[in-house]
Amino acid sequence: MTTTPRQARHPLLAALCGALLAASCSSQSITAGASPGRFDYWVLTLSWLPEFCKNNLAEDMCQRGDESGFFVYGLAPKNEHGDSPEDCGPRLARVDDAVIDDMQALMLDHRRIQHEWRQHGSCSGLDQRAYFDTIDRARRQLEIPSSFDRTDEQAVTTRSALLDALQQTNPRFERNDFALNCAGHWLREVKICYGRDMQPHECLAEVEDDCDGKIKLRARSSYN
Repeated sequence: MTTTPRQARHPLLAALCGALLAASCSSQSITAGASPGRFDYWVLTLSWLPEFCKNNLAEDMCQRGDESGFFVYGLAPKNEHGDSPEDCGPRLARVDDAVIDDMQALMLDHRRIQHEWRQHGSCSGLDQRAYFDTIDRARRQLEIPSSFDRTDEQAVTTRSALLDALQQTNPRFERNDFALNCAGHWLREVKICYGRDMQPHECLAEVEDDCDGKIKLRARSSYN
């Protein structure tokens, strides 16, 4: 007696399972590689290099002993509701060498530039040059308070004082256009939100903002 495969004995069930599997795969591909250019606003992230290097000492920028304060970690497209897009293009797409050279002063490391294009730039709806020009434009709109120039030693401040300093140095922005990210009390990142028109935009709940009360800044030379 010939045994009939279970799928063949239940053709309707097999077809239904196939359809569900296809739908699941399709849904996953849309989530992992959302449609480029479909987002609501931008978030520029500036990382405090001394804090970054404390946990990433093997990175080239830390091995060089670069005493920069903030560097551009990235520019992410964000949605006001639902998931924000990431990794929308080919994972091996390489950033042009000329673009890397132009962005080195802001982002400090060619691997960070490459990673940022793959994770966020590919979802921007812009080509490489236009995306990194947008990063440059966003960074140039922001002035860093002079108090950050005096951090050769560990500094202590408060969330309120830091937001006041950012807003007063950049009067086009409101306090809620900034978000602060900390590791414990140590400042890790300042995030600045822009509309798609590159005008100041409120940082909404999707933007990590977890510094509370006292904030400490690691000294510039602390990782050398």
